[in-house]
Amino acid sequence: MVSIAILGCDNNAFYLASHLLYHNYNPQLHPDNNNRILLVGHQDPFHDLDNSPKIVFKTCDGLEIVIPRNQIEYTADAKNVVDFNPDFVLLTLKGTRTIEVLKDIVNLDGKTVIVSMQDGILNSDIISVILPNTKIIEGLILQNITSSQNCHFVQESSDGVIILQLTPESLKLQQVFHQSELSVRLCSNLKNVMYGQLMLKLGNALVYLSGLPFDEYIKDKNWRRIHAYCQWEAFEVFKHHGIEPVSAVNSSLPLQITPYLLMTPDWILRPVLDNIFKQETMKYGINLMPKDFRDFKIENKLEIDDLQGEIVRLGGSEGLKTIYNSGILRLVKIVENVMREAKQDWKVEIEADEVLNYIENGTVPQVLLND
Repeated sequence: MVSIAILGCDNNAFYLASHLLYHNYNPQLHPDNNNRILLVGHQDPFHDLDNSPKIVFKTCDGLEIVIPRNQIEYTADAKNVVDFNPDFVLLTLKGTRTIEVLKDIVNLDGKTVIVSMQDGILNSDIISVILPNTKIIEGLILQNITSSQNCHFVQESSDGVIILQLTPESLKLQQVFHQSELSVRLCSNLKNVMYGQLMLKLGNALVYLSGLPFDEYIKDKNWRRIHAYCQWEAFEVFKHHGIEPVSAVNSSLPLQITPYLLMTPDWILRPVLDNIFKQETMKYGINLMPKDFRDFKIENKLEIDDLQGEIVRLGGSEGLKTIYNSGILRLVKIVENVMREAKQDWKVEIEADEVLNYIENGTVPQVLLND
């Protein structure tokens, strides 16, 4: 028997939990499964569990997984994880909350294995400071999971996968996941894969600022231009640090081509989007819409420090200029401050030429200036 605590309340947490729980209480599926699963979180859709009789998860092949409420063990207090004493703690929460939450389970240091399935290159370093004696496995979840009210979830990606750093502990976890029909791939160079994902997600902040659906955003040549410049800066920084970013999937689109593709005329780009890029986006759930887009609509910190912020940090250590990534980082910080001061959601679209003017000339978009 393996005990697993899942710290997080995003769609990925429910993706993991629904599979682990479903194959746990259905003995006809895997009679040897007798694992203990604890969900830990405090945000929506987690609150919906209080008012919902079940979790419903629909897989990409049409299977409907239904977990009755009485089969779900969950808590809003991370301190309860210590009493649960899990073999594995899966982190799917936002990186900005890592320190706050892990301080509640510091008594587990050296007694469990932390599996970080979060965005952010430095998350494992942060975890090791708080839990210095604890084994840490880095991982990625490549899925496109959507949700609606009352704990209903849909797997939109047709061939998503979980990627874990290759360790003796991850081999054990892989077996548990496979028994629950969760596809897992072990990787010996996960850092390079994570940097590849970071590079692809440098457009997330631009989608936030534009306020456009991704399909409309990617058709705008001005937004694509900024997107491409951010990626070119990233590749230059990676080269100076000896980082070789690789794709997390067997993509027909090499990462190094991406910024050039973004700069191509519409009549070239659109057929490519239809035939390659968009198909793989739907297949693997990559970058169709930033998973934390909703967080730009509420008063909450984005993970911009893990994206543009990481490029700026790496560039600064080598004395490299990162004009476009630095500009986007500063601009998002301004937007966050405006939201906090106004105490309201972000509902304003910023034009691409305004963003370029800010990056290149320092002119703050008028909508962000106080009256």
